[in-house]
Amino acid sequence: MANYGNGAPNTPAGQTNGMAVAALVCAITSFLLLPIVLGPLAFVLGALANSPRRTGGQRSGIATAAMALGAVSVVVWLIFLGLATNSAS
Repeated sequence: MANYGNGAPNTPAGQTNGMAVAALVCAITSFLLLPIVLGPLAFVLGALANSPRRTGGQRSGIATAAMALGAVSVVVWLIFLGLATNSAS
């Protein structure tokens, strides 16, 4: 079956990107434990899942959500860390 640029190469319609799902799981888990590790990991996996070579030019909403949640997780962790060090001194 030929690909005429109307979708990701060799991916059936409706198939979910596994890397995007992994990024989303990391992002959601980062709010509960290890935010400084899982947040950036979610962002990187989401960016890789959205790469044009991997998706054929189409972006995944799941990967974009994972990138956003990963970034928010790190920012929230940094705010808590800043508040904790401020209140300690």
